[in-house]
Amino acid sequence: PMARTQLTRMSLIGTALLVLAATGWWAWQTRYAVSGNQGNFIEVRQAHARAKSGDIVLVDVRRPAEWRRSGVPASGHAITMHQDGGRFLAQLLAATGGNKTRSLALICATGGRTTWLQARLRRAGFSNLYNVTEGMMGSRYGAGWLKKGLPVRQWTTGSSSRP
Repeated sequence: PMARTQLTRMSLIGTALLVLAATGWWAWQTRYAVSGNQGNFIEVRQAHARAKSGDIVLVDVRRPAEWRRSGVPASGHAITMHQDGGRFLAQLLAATGGNKTRSLALICATGGRTTWLQARLRRAGFSNLYNVTEGMMGSRYGAGWLKKGLPVRQWTTGSSSRP
């Protein structure tokens, strides 16, 4: 009986250690692997508050068809990454006042495109990048802009990219 109790106790301890190790790995993955060396991540509410205060420039990089369906963050610019690269960079520079060191937060639908885009923008000289990894629609990092009830503005063809 004593050996069985010890075996059960050791099994429970082993399981608990595995759960803790997995939880630690997940926390690390969520905190650091998303951004890697490419930039930081930011939660949607924080992105909205900082964009409203002028602390960061928030840019929705999705396609115009996506903007029409869901709207654009009320505090953000609508600048699609799905256009000529030179034009895209020129529009980003206009949004940041020509300052590549200005804090720039990127949002897409779920954080996938913005994760990819960060590395390219870093190579183009942008140095203070944030990835809104929840995106507009939500992802494994959070519910997203729309589900959290953050304000959006309607977008139509020809409407301004500025908030």
